[in-house]
Amino acid sequence: MKEFNAKDIKKVVDESKIQGINIRDTALIIQNNIARMNENSGRLKALYLPYIGIILTMMFTLAFSCDIGWFSEILHQTYFGLIMALVIGISSFVFAYLDYKYLMNERKLRFLYDKLADKYNESVFDISSALGSKNNCSKKAGWSIKYYYLSIAITAVVAYFLVVILVNYV
Repeated sequence: MKEFNAKDIKKVVDESKIQGINIRDTALIIQNNIARMNENSGRLKALYLPYIGIILTMMFTLAFSCDIGWFSEILHQTYFGLIMALVIGISSFVFAYLDYKYLMNERKLRFLYDKLADKYNESVFDISSALGSKNNCSKKAGWSIKYYYLSIAITAVVAYFLVVILVNYV
């Protein structure tokens, strides 16, 4: 994956030959894509919670639905929990990676929009200037994914194992 490079975007904007009404159309396309990336990131975060809830419901239902059989032993419940923890871990990684990609694309597009607004300030509204600060895009995705997926996955797995211990030993 090519790293985010502000110089490349600035070069593309500086060398662009768009004129007149095309500038506004270009800015509108960029704004629509920024909104879409932001919306997709939010939808991914909203989809993750029910996904983990479904997995947890399945884990608890299978592990504690009967007192006899394979799941009646704590060792088997532990094995099952470890397998499901692996499933949760892999799926959390996939969700986090997709969210990271959406946020990185959003940041690149915001930076591109800012450069376009700087060059064509008579045709494109500069949102950053209107807000009173320039958007200094970092190269990495924001705090919204750093701990979100990991903390929910860890909480789900710990909850399962706590319940296993409580059911078997209390």
